[in-house]
Amino acid sequence: MPESQYRDNRGEKDLAPKFDNQKLLFDKLQEKDSLLVYNINILTMRLILAQDSLSKLKDYELRYKVKPGEYNFKDSILVTGFQSTVLVPTHIGEQVVPETIRAHEYFYGFLMHLVSVLDRLSHEINALYKLEANTNNLDWRNLKTHLNKLKLLNKNLASFLEENSRSKNPHLDALFNYRDVSEHHGLVKIEEFSGTIINIDKSWSIKVQADPRDPDSPIDKNLIQFSNLMFFEVVSICDNVYKLIIEN
Repeated sequence: MPESQYRDNRGEKDLAPKFDNQKLLFDKLQEKDSLLVYNINILTMRLILAQDSLSKLKDYELRYKVKPGEYNFKDSILVTGFQSTVLVPTHIGEQVVPETIRAHEYFYGFLMHLVSVLDRLSHEINALYKLEANTNNLDWRNLKTHLNKLKLLNKNLASFLEENSRSKNPHLDALFNYRDVSEHHGLVKIEEFSGTIINIDKSWSIKVQADPRDPDSPIDKNLIQFSNLMFFEVVSICDNVYKLIIEN
């Protein structure tokens, strides 16, 4: 049974936004089969995977923040799969061995799982309202082609979905931009370290490129803040969709 408040798979609440309407919807539908696969809520499972990737990204950044001080980047190593060498920070008086590729790994996983949450939500809407969309290619972006039929069944839900299409919701547009570049066009630029000497303190953060579609875009966006915002945005959309279904 879905809980009234979403938690991640380790029971942590620091990234647990309100998702009260999930349990209410399931209670009203009496756990209708269309929302469960082998008695598992696929949407919740994908949220858990997205949050786990974000938690790993936070932990990875924190490992440097807990060791403040001056880091020297004069040494470098060659990482398989990268065209150039990767700088290895050496803490003054202490050797630090970073896993530079981990930031890319965790962010990639986060993007894939979070977008899949919206895709799964599209399938739930299709099943509940019998929109007869082709489930083989149904996702959040082409759900809009079925809104005319949905307007006859739930006008408020159709309006909400239209307002939160990629073209009208700038947060979702950014999320899809990062996902699309990561999935189809190459690597999103992430800068963990810059220069040859850097001072790391509590304000230090891993940065990601501001616009992944523009090769000349600055790498100055706080990666974890952005990811956290996207996570809450997607959960909020899911919660509001469930609320509008309940009201209907």
